[in-house]
Amino acid sequence: MDISQIFSESERGKKSGWESCNPLSSEPPSHSKLENKENEYALLSEEVFEQPQYVEVFNLCVEPSEVQALESLIEKLTEDPSLLYDPKLKFFKEEPEEPEEPEEPDPERSGELDLSDDQLDKQGELKQAAAEALEDGDLSKALEKMTQAFEIGNVSAMMSKSRQGRGTMLFLGWFAKRAEVLLKLKRPCACIAGDLRRSKALAMGQCAPYFYCGSSFAHEVKNHDGGSHMVSKQQLEEGLARFNQVGAISAQSIRNGPEAWKHAFSIAAGLLRGVHQHVPRVVRSVDFAEGTDCTPHYSKLPSGGKDVLATLCVKLSQKEVYGEIATRSRIGAYLRLNEEVIFSILRLPTNLSESPLVVEVYGFDFTSLPEIVRLRQHLKQVLGPEYSRKSAVEWYEKYKDDFCPLKDSKLRRILASVFEVGMHTSLLLPEWAIGRALWGMLNITTRSYNRFEFWDEGRNGIRVTVRCPSLTDPDDVECLQNTRDLFELQSATAGDRRIGERFSTSAYNIGSMSFGRPLGHSGAKPAVIAKVFSAASKWGPGRSGWQSYDDTWECTDLKDHLGNVIEEQGRTIWITPGAGRIPSTPRQREDMISTEVDRADNEAVPSKAKMWLLPTLLLLAMTCLLMSILSSFSRMASA
Repeated sequence: MDISQIFSESERGKKSGWESCNPLSSEPPSHSKLENKENEYALLSEEVFEQPQYVEVFNLCVEPSEVQALESLIEKLTEDPSLLYDPKLKFFKEEPEEPEEPEEPDPERSGELDLSDDQLDKQGELKQAAAEALEDGDLSKALEKMTQAFEIGNVSAMMSKSRQGRGTMLFLGWFAKRAEVLLKLKRPCACIAGDLRRSKALAMGQCAPYFYCGSSFAHEVKNHDGGSHMVSKQQLEEGLARFNQVGAISAQSIRNGPEAWKHAFSIAAGLLRGVHQHVPRVVRSVDFAEGTDCTPHYSKLPSGGKDVLATLCVKLSQKEVYGEIATRSRIGAYLRLNEEVIFSILRLPTNLSESPLVVEVYGFDFTSLPEIVRLRQHLKQVLGPEYSRKSAVEWYEKYKDDFCPLKDSKLRRILASVFEVGMHTSLLLPEWAIGRALWGMLNITTRSYNRFEFWDEGRNGIRVTVRCPSLTDPDDVECLQNTRDLFELQSATAGDRRIGERFSTSAYNIGSMSFGRPLGHSGAKPAVIAKVFSAASKWGPGRSGWQSYDDTWECTDLKDHLGNVIEEQGRTIWITPGAGRIPSTPRQREDMISTEVDRADNEAVPSKAKMWLLPTLLLLAMTCLLMSILSSFSRMASA
């Protein structure tokens, strides 16, 4: 049908000067606008219908009658461009609806049945092929292989006997990984409808399904980053900058106030930046408030709002996040931030040697390792009234391989980092060192930090102490008293203090922060505390031995060949509760749930800071021995 037949000459006459620029306007178009339109359509007709290649395309793809109708329409529009605004041509202005995305059926999973060896082998081959395709950037092939692997079997089929207990998490990870691939292939609906809902049903609390689900909904609504509704690094830095500005201005008129505030801010910023660096999508909001705007937070602060100058409130999308402290820091605890974390600045005193600069905190816990609590309870049950430091050490030395294997026990690796790393360390430490170290670990108890105090201690510089709510559990009270007594014993002499600071710098300063000033000693060095609380940028397992079981062994400062520190880093690796364990290396941060850790392929680069030390000492010893022999022969010859 010729489309030009739709319009009669009379209708064109009526509409020629009406609604040419805007169908809702009562103003007729100007002559210049009509003339411009006429020129545009004239050029269009020349470009399309006078070039052979376009004519050939039309002839191949469109019926001849439709081509003639289109030519007639273009000719009419060229003669009278105002026809473009005729209501009968309104359908030309309407955007065609995008056809719905054809969704592939979700891969069906069989029931919880054991698969044959051939099926397990086939499933493993498909997973390996999917991983290789991902590395090569072939997303379509990776999706195909993942789907085939899922169609073979169930959760139990996706794990080997050596990974019982982690199988559900690994299976969840592959569903989350497939969802990530679907998202990258611009298929958000399939991403949300299938894999993410399955993965969330498998293990509530895991983080990857929710991350990709948020990204998928974002792609479905608008093509932008899925985490845009979370807090960006810039937003966090803006909140920290305003918080820092209030503290810096308040401290500038006080003697050593700027230095004290610098240390105070470094602790708060280290914690918050660390969480955002390692698990950025967990940070949901950052709210800075000053003056009376801080009122909503008063009820949660220890001061009740008295003398509060400003607050910085950070809300997380998880109920809590955990920070694992590197093994060689030798601290038998981990950090925990709750769903809401608040830092507040109190009005500063005039003299920091008499009254401290105070930063309050809400939602920050220093939590003992669960295995320490279990070991302590076991020892009390086994030893009964004989439970003491001496008996605990004797029992530990006898049963440590059974109760605290190096492969699984963080506590054992912490102690081994001092007492099982070489002869030179054992020779330097006194006999009582292992007993005090174990007793100190056994008595670590969970504390809620709610007040950091920064003092001017004169020649010792700025030192920090911490206050915590009173403990109510009798076992915790006993542990706290044992820890206090042990710290008092360790700090009684200058020699013992040097040993503590030399071999357990971080742990000794954690103790000084709690007990130093009450016992008449210095508080903790704030730089050390900030370093412990800050995020690590490099970590990984050792190359061999039991160190290969420890994913934080390489979390140390970078040193030169002389042992001097040339680059420092933090000591904490943050994870969400569902992650179960930290990734073995920073590179595996993105895939910490969706891929299995493969140390052979992702082995950390070994530290070369002190590789020269042992050969040098051996050479020196041999040289001294040779010189001694030569000297003896010389004396014998002269005699």
